[in-house]
Amino acid sequence: MLTVAQNQATSARAWCDIARLSDDGVARVVALRNAFTRAVVENTGCDALRAQIASANGADWLGSTAVPPANALPLDPAVRAATAAQLAFDPAPYWKRVNVPTLFLFAENDRYVKTSVSTPRASQYLSEAGNRDAWVVVLKHVDHAFFESDSGLDLEEQGASALATSFGDALARWAQAHHLAAAH
Repeated sequence: MLTVAQNQATSARAWCDIARLSDDGVARVVALRNAFTRAVVENTGCDALRAQIASANGADWLGSTAVPPANALPLDPAVRAATAAQLAFDPAPYWKRVNVPTLFLFAENDRYVKTSVSTPRASQYLSEAGNRDAWVVVLKHVDHAFFESDSGLDLEEQGASALATSFGDALARWAQAHHLAAAH
């Protein structure tokens, strides 16, 4: 429900939480990620971005920003254009045209998608589309990959062997409500 750049910023902040970075570390990760997005989308500020990357050289958090090394900048023009299009992609105009039965499943403990922001937007966009058959469901104690998780941390996901029961239950409820045949 957010732009790709906004989702990547959420992911960077999640990594900061997991790594227990200081407030200063979080601010540096976010600033670097934002500078990269600006440099790519607006095609400006590449020199400042290279300097920012150089000043962070050796920082243990640098790899988590998904920002290329300074010597890889500026990006090849075709790569920059493709990356800019991806980062700037906004799904809102597309969701505002969906008027078929729709099921959104969000995870309460998703560290990569900001559920608290995405759920109201999903409802709003489909309402604007005139969609009267949209379900927006938040699965409790579930992570980004729809595994049971109290924290959303990857360590819990690595130990998971099956999708959360609530995931299958939500799908089954929606399918039953829409008179879809269950596979046996």
